[in-house]
Amino acid sequence: MELSQVKQNLNTVVSYNNTAYILTGCTIRKNKKTNEIFYQAELADIKARSVLIARLSDIRTAGSDEFE
Repeated sequence: MELSQVKQNLNTVVSYNNTAYILTGCTIRKNKKTNEIFYQAELADIKARSVLIARLSDIRTAGSDEFE
């Protein structure tokens, strides 16, 4: 998922590792050693009461070909 897609996909079903989650947030991080900026997605598990943090680039939206 691109950063520009986060707003429109908040609180909707997305896919991570071929499993459905609810996208509940996005965080920006900076690696202290390499100064790399990266984004993380906060995903709520639909079946269990848990939260998963993953790289935003690993998330697929309902409009993508890889979404199941």
